Amino acid sequence: MVASARDPWVRETAMYMVARTDLNAAQQSAFDEYGSLNDPEKRDLEAIRGSGREFDTYLSAYPSGRYASSARGLLRRVAWLEGDTDKLSVRYSTLLAGKGAQEGFVDNAALAEEVDLKLFADLADNRVSGPVLLAVADLQRMRQPGYECSGRMMWCGKAITEAEIEAQREQFGSDTALYDYIRAAHAFFVRHDPADVVKIIPDAARQPRFTYVQFSRQLLRGLALEALGDRNARGLMLEMFGGVSQPFQRDALELAIAMHDEKSVNLGRVFAPDSKVRNPFIREILLERIAGPDLLRQQVKDGIRQQERDAALYILLAKELRHGLYSDFLADVRLVPAGAPANGYFYGADTGSNYPLEPNAKRTSDDQAERNVPLGVFSRGTAVGEFGCPALAETVSVLARTPRNIRARLCLAEFMRVGTGDTLDPFTFDDPIDGGGLASSRPLFPGPAFLRLDVYRSIIDDRAAAPEEKAFALNRAIRCYEPSRYNHCGGTDVEPPQRRAWFMRLKKDYPESPWATSLKYYW
Repeated sequence: MVASARDPWVRETAMYMVARTDLNAAQQSAFDEYGSLNDPEKRDLEAIRGSGREFDTYLSAYPSGRYASSARGLLRRVAWLEGDTDKLSVRYSTLLAGKGAQEGFVDNAALAEEVDLKLFADLADNRVSGPVLLAVADLQRMRQPGYECSGRMMWCGKAITEAEIEAQREQFGSDTALYDYIRAAHAFFVRHDPADVVKIIPDAARQPRFTYVQFSRQLLRGLALEALGDRNARGLMLEMFGGVSQPFQRDALELAIAMHDEKSVNLGRVFAPDSKVRNPFIREILLERIAGPDLLRQQVKDGIRQQERDAALYILLAKELRHGLYSDFLADVRLVPAGAPANGYFYGADTGSNYPLEPNAKRTSDDQAERNVPLGVFSRGTAVGEFGCPALAETVSVLARTPRNIRARLCLAEFMRVGTGDTLDPFTFDDPIDGGGLASSRPLFPGPAFLRLDVYRSIIDDRAAAPEEKAFALNRAIRCYEPSRYNHCGGTDVEPPQRRAWFMRLKKDYPESPWATSLKYYW
């Protein structure tokens, strides 16, 4: 049976499909050969607007039609292609008010992603509508990069001023809580006046349930108290735990407390039995970057997850080797369980993909396999490297008795180079993380770190070194720059003339050495 053109369903479908087909045709002019949005003058704006009028006609005839949700969504696309920021932001403000389901959004995350990509990615000096979008735009303008940048991204311009925010009071309407948060955020992040934050935001930490704005206000107050050196800062943050219930609130609060304890040199409180900081990502980063040997040894036994216990033991053993605590290593290596994996790479918790954003999120089997900690590299009894080196335990035993033993130092360097799947060479966990955030304070592990290039250089210049040891040290020092010409061994860098001099010395003084005959170039 063939449907008649008079059939209401056919008429509705035809009207919608004509509008959609015209939009598809019109938007061909909107993108360049690489798929990026063309400048407005290169787009067929009249054709784009024409398709928008057709969708408006469809919605006037069928406000609750089969394709109404799709048509409204495509009208947002029309506004985006037109470059009509006002129209787009008005529409998004309506959706953010709780009407996203009318246009096919099943969750707020998808809506937020679209707003970010379609509105804020190229907002520049354009204005937005509604308190929420205005607040986001203001916060973007507070986010100064600390370096020169170009383009239309909002944070590439000047930071928003206090006067501009004062002029927005009426635009925020009755949402005084959000407006005052923006004022306080500007005081904290732009004007660096934490005392003003405390004046703007009163204490309301003891709530049964926080909205996101309420939570942000109180956490900002806590950060301001901390900046002022107020002893109540940590107490306020602890009181807030009673009201956290929405995604990421607890994680943000745990991060703030962990940073507070780290910067106040009270790292042990993060790992106390009654600690509120349970996020595995936060805890492991602090263990990897900041913790000293006593705390690491404690967490090998008391860590709240097997992953944490294994990571603490790996970092403890690695840093004991690198910082010359050889007797301690020989005692602690006994903690490595029998059958521990020896293959693999220790990524560390701050390698983005290793942990889900929320600690209770499910991991895939691949994620878990990636996180197996190769503790067995420290306990296996096999020879190491290309210099006839014995098992690691024997090398470390020699160093425990005679730390300056030349051959043992070369063998430890070989273990660093090949014995751990490159995990210890280079080793990033001796240094804090830049930026002033988590794990940015002074590491608590004592002593200078082992750096291969510095070891080789000291042996090259050591009159007590045997010819074979000098030849091997020369070979390895030169190869620190193989093949990129960049030093991948750590230590004090050397310029190409010095590397050439090493090469010539190796060839002249030790011509029969396998380390001379095997080396064809310097880098």
